[in-house]
Amino acid sequence: MRIYLDNCCYNRPFDDQTQPRIREETDAVSAIITRTMANDDIILSSDILFFEVMKIKALDKRRAILSMIDRVADKTVALNEQINLRKNDIMCASNIHDMDAAHLACAEFGDADIFLTTDDKLIKACGNLNLKFRILNPATYFKEVIENGRN
Repeated sequence: MRIYLDNCCYNRPFDDQTQPRIREETDAVSAIITRTMANDDIILSSDILFFEVMKIKALDKRRAILSMIDRVADKTVALNEQINLRKNDIMCASNIHDMDAAHLACAEFGDADIFLTTDDKLIKACGNLNLKFRILNPATYFKEVIENGRN
């Protein structure tokens, strides 16, 4: 199994944990990473993910997220012209903005099976796209894994 976590998944532990949904998503991201590493699955990152993380102004938060990605990611998808073309195709076919389209294109070129995001608008916007992977909220995906014994 190849899993791509977008920037909001890595940022989730730094959000307000008193909100039940945020806490549930934080726990799910942590459990998915633990399970993925234990199952020898692959966690994908990308140049666009690093670019986005480097824009985080809070230095401690940025360092923590970079460290987390460094610990868990097995493969980094490098940006190239094919990815840029696919990003543009995604943007033309939807109302998905530049950075999210780049994440989706990187996940596709990294042969992701699952794309995880906490962004409900992105999940909905992907509904009509012909993507080569499933896009889910981490809490939804983790419930599915537990209930169905899937990876």
